[in-house]
Amino acid sequence: MTKNCIASIRKHSEDPEIILVENGQCDFHIEADQIISNEKNLGFPIAVNQGIRASHGDIVVILNNDTLVTPHWLNHLAEHLKYADIVGPVTNYISGPQKIPFHRFNTDFSLEKFANDLYKKNKLESFPFHRLVFFCVAIKREVFDKIGFLDEQFSPGNFEDDDFCLRAIQAGFELVIATDVFIYHVGSQTHNFLNLDYAKLLETNKAKFFAKWPESTYYDIIKRYREKN
Repeated sequence: MTKNCIASIRKHSEDPEIILVENGQCDFHIEADQIISNEKNLGFPIAVNQGIRASHGDIVVILNNDTLVTPHWLNHLAEHLKYADIVGPVTNYISGPQKIPFHRFNTDFSLEKFANDLYKKNKLESFPFHRLVFFCVAIKREVFDKIGFLDEQFSPGNFEDDDFCLRAIQAGFELVIATDVFIYHVGSQTHNFLNLDYAKLLETNKAKFFAKWPESTYYDIIKRYREKN
């Protein structure tokens, strides 16, 4: 999946800077502009922060390895960053409103055609939302400069994206879901590979999240954001 993901990036992007974080030793070689190798899996937030610190662009895209990007995806996401600060695409497998109907019934199906048709239908359309899932997300550099990186207490993963989004909203940044950009997502591959107890991890990090964000504060931030938009 990692090879296929990077192949799709090279095919559908114009000279991107690709930073690959190997979160645990890999038994294969993949070419990237920079490779950061961790001897063991340090968790999603830590690995993502390593990649962000090593990157140079004004726009940083966090992208899971179990994804396939589609034609002109970076340019299309960047269009939305002309009026927003953080943008997430729609996909086939995710929680929340970023998930859209997706049917892949026959061998004639073309992911590229599906994505192109969606773009033509929804060109430049988006809607504000307080939570973006970081399977794929484009973030302006200035957001990190102002609020910092992902909170590593949520390693190995879950709720680090919820936390980052709330911090961004508090700092005055705009978050949107781009309904014209589709990224294919397999989903849950790291949890399955590492044989993690997902339900237990979710409950543990949920407790950490609400310890940091008391429910009254959490819902007040969301309410004010919705009223504003």
